[in-house]
Amino acid sequence: MKANRPHFHVWHLAKGNRAMFRQARAFNTRTSARKYAVRRGEDPARFEVRQCFDPKCAPKLPD
Repeated sequence: MKANRPHFHVWHLAKGNRAMFRQARAFNTRTSARKYAVRRGEDPARFEVRQCFDPKCAPKLPD
């Protein structure tokens, strides 16, 4: 059985500053999520990284 480790998602601010939407991809660390968003050319003021504990969307662990 896989442990429910915390993981992180990048949340983007929608146009008009009204809503946030979550990127489906999950990351094992906060730093890797932030680096991924910056590499894709995202403006740091338009996204944030949040922790998630839902085991359904956790990244796969190596066997």
